[in-house]
Amino acid sequence: MIKLFADTAEQSEPVVPIRWCISKSVLDTLKDRDVAEPFLFLSIEHENRGEVDRRLIRLDQMMEYLQFNHAGKHTVHATVVYPFTDEHSSHFRNNILTRNSSTSFIYTVYNLGGKFEGSSRLSQLPCVEVVLGEETSLDVNIGQEFFAKEPPAWLRGWVNLWYEYAPRDQCAFRRRMILAFTAQPPLVMLWVLLFFFVRTLYASMALLWGVRGVKLAPIIHPLRDDTNDVVGGAYARQVFLSANENFFTSDKRGDRRSGLFILLHPLILAPLATATYFISRFNLWPLVLLGLSGAVAGTVVGWALTSFTKMVLRDAKKEKKEKTPTLTLAQRKYWARRRAEEARAAALEEFYTTELHQVVCEGTPLRAAVSALPKSRQTFTLRFKEVKAKVCRPFAHG
Repeated sequence: MIKLFADTAEQSEPVVPIRWCISKSVLDTLKDRDVAEPFLFLSIEHENRGEVDRRLIRLDQMMEYLQFNHAGKHTVHATVVYPFTDEHSSHFRNNILTRNSSTSFIYTVYNLGGKFEGSSRLSQLPCVEVVLGEETSLDVNIGQEFFAKEPPAWLRGWVNLWYEYAPRDQCAFRRRMILAFTAQPPLVMLWVLLFFFVRTLYASMALLWGVRGVKLAPIIHPLRDDTNDVVGGAYARQVFLSANENFFTSDKRGDRRSGLFILLHPLILAPLATATYFISRFNLWPLVLLGLSGAVAGTVVGWALTSFTKMVLRDAKKEKKEKTPTLTLAQRKYWARRRAEEARAAALEEFYTTELHQVVCEGTPLRAAVSALPKSRQTFTLRFKEVKAKVCRPFAHG
């Protein structure tokens, strides 16, 4: 059993403190499975938009502040999850929280009818384990009048210039505004100059290469256009290697030109003409032949030396490996593994006895406030979030 507690007033603030507890049976299940990092998975569902957010919080934290960015009724669904092993922790998080976009996640936890199926669907994800059958939900209604007022459009455009998504709250917007009016102006000037130089060089190289359809507009409008627009919006590798897009290999209709036409390519013609001129001018043909002969001889000698060195090193490595006592190495690994297992078992026993035991429900409703938590759980992070909830009002999205 899992229980959620929060202020469920008719119209709530967009930052809601939420607290939870679990039954003794859930605690015993986690302990029997030797779970070192149990988490509370929260899925936030909006009445009209479907799932809008997810959170993954350590179960022993006991409380969290949830930020909402839409007005209306929300349902907070909860279940207990944990990584398959301690080594899979990062994959565990990524599989649960990775998004397709700002409005959807890669792996859904709802069926086609929109019903929450967290336990069954999460248990199918790689590296994710679930305490099956243990789910709960809580309704929260967020009032439109409690959201922060949007800043002017011109200010939003300048402040959010470097960001893909809009800020969630006033504090995030203030942090961006500090950058926008201090370091951003000279950085934008440097960025414009850099892109002007890079795109000019890019266009010049494309013209020398013989690429058709080179455009100069991205050089004049660095903030509006993309660098790939110089060659028509395609990737450089695709354009530079395409025979149909090159003046020296095909005509406008796409028909292939004669192979001799490639000799007129500036990047081939210029070096070839320069080398021929100097060789003929100073009668360097004997040296050219001597150099080619030396290159061939050097390549053969280098290959022979490399092969001999690899053979000697391989034999030495094999001899050293044969002298290594395999049994002693296996014993060292065994005792190292035993010590690690004993240390982990002791740490788990202390974790369940002193920390996770405090999350067990005692039969009375809990108050979602930092001051109501045990002293050991009144962390600096939660106190900071408590203050932030009062001074950083979220923006309403949509």
